[in-house]
Amino acid sequence: MKQSDEGVPELKIPAFEPKQYISAPRGTVSVVCKIAVAGYHIHKKEGSGFYSTEIQFDFNSQKRAAQTIPFLVPTSKGSLVLIAVSLQFMIPGKGGVKVSNAKDAHPAGIISAVYL
Repeated sequence: MKQSDEGVPELKIPAFEPKQYISAPRGTVSVVCKIAVAGYHIHKKEGSGFYSTEIQFDFNSQKRAAQTIPFLVPTSKGSLVLIAVSLQFMIPGKGGVKVSNAKDAHPAGIISAVYL
């Protein structure tokens, strides 16, 4: 995570091939990447905002273009900003595609924690 020239937190995702960098359950056809950002102003002891979005992409060997995701969360000096990501693996099911409920099919974690 870094801040844009306008002071907006943003996440830069480099170009990548999903099958090369993501370990997914057998039969996965697509991935939903859920991203959440929360800001907390430590000195004021109050939240400064929350933003969430998701990206869905096919689980294949085709290279995905790099992208930058701006987060509309107000930040200022004294703020703590956290970015968390979770993945959902989509598999074929009766009536269409469904979320895999394999044992390790819901990885998640804090990918950035920054004090401004």
